[in-house]
Amino acid sequence: IDFFIPFFLFIGVFLIYLHNLSPSIYGYDSGDFAGAIIAKGIPHPSGYPLYTMLGILFNLLPFQTIAWKIGLVSVFTSSFAVLIAYFIIYEILKNKTIAIFGALSIAFFYPFWLYSEVIEVLSLNTFFVLLLILLAVKFHKSKKIIFLYLLSFTAGLSLTNNQVIILMFPGVFIVLLSNWKIILKLSTITTCIFLFAVGLLPYLYIPLVSLMNPLVNRDLLNSANFINFVLRKTYGWGTGSSVPFNFNLLYVYFTSIIKELGIA
Repeated sequence: IDFFIPFFLFIGVFLIYLHNLSPSIYGYDSGDFAGAIIAKGIPHPSGYPLYTMLGILFNLLPFQTIAWKIGLVSVFTSSFAVLIAYFIIYEILKNKTIAIFGALSIAFFYPFWLYSEVIEVLSLNTFFVLLLILLAVKFHKSKKIIFLYLLSFTAGLSLTNNQVIILMFPGVFIVLLSNWKIILKLSTITTCIFLFAVGLLPYLYIPLVSLMNPLVNRDLLNSANFINFVLRKTYGWGTGSSVPFNFNLLYVYFTSIIKELGIA
């Protein structure tokens, strides 16, 4: 039963997402990502190299529309995210029923479900959010160093998708601080830094592809341009980035939560 519950949870959610997968381009950034993937080029800052490379890989499939094939990245990562949610809840509460309902509540939460069906980086980002939580919980409970090393690599790799993942790092850091006696060794710290750096390697895709001057490209002539591009210095972080904090933002946040979650 320890195998079949998560197996059927994954398969069930996967098939529902697959059935509803958009065969065409959705709004917002979907067209930008699709264009970059088709041209084997570079989308808008910060470049999203991991998602772009996964999209290129899935686009090699010999069937269905291009949008459908690239959208499979969202289907797979969301399905695995639901599976990871199940393991997180079970690891903490040791209750399979609650873990199933908890995972399904995430699976069919409207924004999560929506971005599981279209070309976007958000499903892959949610996958990394939950994977970081699972590895942190596993390390905290088992004290096994392998989970710390996996956590270091995953943290680096997650930054090559959507940099908003950095908001998860303080929480992970608190977990690490509570286990400082295990971590505070030169060999352990060195290994963690090395694995974090290895996780960042997909960023090499951006300068290497830029040299080939693909049809969809961002001009990167030197290392300074590359750093500014990755850090989104010329692109910003959306319209909300320049808006100072005010209670209107809180109102929008909570009304959105109520609208999307309802009484649940």
